Amino acid sequence: EFNKTINNKQNFSPLKIISWNVNGLHSYDKREKIFEYIEKLDCDACYLQETHSSPSLINTWKKEWHGQSFWNSGETHLTCGVAILFK
Repeated sequence: EFNKTINNKQNFSPLKIISWNVNGLHSYDKREKIFEYIEKLDCDACYLQETHSSPSLINTWKKEWHGQSFWNSGETHLTCGVAILFK
């Protein structure tokens, strides 16, 4: 039974995943445009690098994204920070 499920490709949906080095999200206008663009791409998950986030900003940014998200600010706000956004 398991092999029949694995071999039947109709049971699987492809995932659309993107990765993007955003080089900072401090500007509200930039963040808004990036979030809107990601939503238009209709991807299942988006990995963002170099968000330049800090712990004090993450909660605000989470609220601005309309789906589930995970954020890490890293060691310094100038070169670090990553996020995973889900629709």
